[in-house]
Amino acid sequence: MMMMIPTTRSSLIVLLLCLCGLSLSASASASAATSVSVEGKKTYALKSLNVVDNSGASMQVSKVVSSSLKDIAIPEAGGVGCNFCVQIMDQIIQNLMNYILNIGVLGTCAGLCSNLPKKLEQTACNLLCDAVGIEGFVKAIQAADLDPIYYCQLVKTCEAKDCPSSIPNCVTIDSVSVNPGSAGLDAQFTATAQYTVTEEIGAGEIQFALMPVDGSGEPIGSGDMFPNLEKGTFNAQLQFQPSNINQQCEQQQQPDFFTAGKEYEVVFVICEGQCGSGHPHTKLFGMMRNNFNITNQEGEGKIISVSRKLLKFN
Repeated sequence: MMMMIPTTRSSLIVLLLCLCGLSLSASASASAATSVSVEGKKTYALKSLNVVDNSGASMQVSKVVSSSLKDIAIPEAGGVGCNFCVQIMDQIIQNLMNYILNIGVLGTCAGLCSNLPKKLEQTACNLLCDAVGIEGFVKAIQAADLDPIYYCQLVKTCEAKDCPSSIPNCVTIDSVSVNPGSAGLDAQFTATAQYTVTEEIGAGEIQFALMPVDGSGEPIGSGDMFPNLEKGTFNAQLQFQPSNINQQCEQQQQPDFFTAGKEYEVVFVICEGQCGSGHPHTKLFGMMRNNFNITNQEGEGKIISVSRKLLKFN
């Protein structure tokens, strides 16, 4: 996963992907004197999570997650931070859990990590394991139950910091808008979510999803985790071009997601911890929707490239 940390009022620009795994060219940039740890091409797969809002309504979201480690910068020993930990564990925790359940645990980090299929995965695994020791590494994997954020909180790499009891909902979604509200398949749409943080919290996720209003198709979406949220009001932004997404779906022999003449909605979700998880330090702060229409008129939008503004936080 890649993310934006809102230390100033800023935007996250993400490309929506079809329900199949697709390749995505992403470039990372940073503002002021900050630097970034992830850039270059990445391959994405999808996993599903169930999000339930405060009214009890639920929604299945296809979450975009990274399935390649080749563009993740490996830090020096002792330099493991929250972002690196979650990115790596998001990709290797299931393989490690399967091995632990089916085979058992070898006595060393190297012995356990050597069972991962790729050399870079083994290197990253060893780095995380050596930081906490083989016993702590395995216990945290078992307790996390495939939740990478909770794993990284258990080993103290990510901060677990809840809203104070006096302000249980210290993160609120102020608005979600879509511009233009109605346009053709070739137009470029921008969805903007504004949210306010009144008390600093620990690691969590923001998610965008798109779905037909008539319920005729499964949602598609994308999002990012954050190691913490500081006080302030921030924007998260999603840019997409329907014809470009349809083209990618067709290349993967999937049906078009967008159809001219239909109404769609964008959904924005922000959570402490991993959205949909039942572990401690997990909370759905809010879910907000807004609708837009795909008309029969041809737009003039260009096929967009992906750019995500990233700030280094480790």
